[in-house]
Amino acid sequence: MNNELNNFTCQLLLPEEKKAIPAIGTNAERAIRTSVLNSIVYEMDGCIKVCGKKSLSLLVFLTSGHSNYFERRLKNSIFADINLVLTGLNRIFEYNVEN
Repeated sequence: MNNELNNFTCQLLLPEEKKAIPAIGTNAERAIRTSVLNSIVYEMDGCIKVCGKKSLSLLVFLTSGHSNYFERRLKNSIFADINLVLTGLNRIFEYNVEN
């Protein structure tokens, strides 16, 4: 989890990243983790839903270190690969070497 809440506020805890996210925060750490991570999931689901209505052939790709975390929590069908950019760059490199 990004630590801006900890860096830019006074005395807020820096929540540890855990697999289980509670539905309701019962202390400061759980409330921060719940509100931030669940808000991201809800925002992503909403964006995918709106864009999916405009394009029936919508493809959603998640990349970065936390893509697998969000892939498991999103309602929509998506593709997640933490190394997608590096994989693509490697394939471009290999293509250029062969040609």
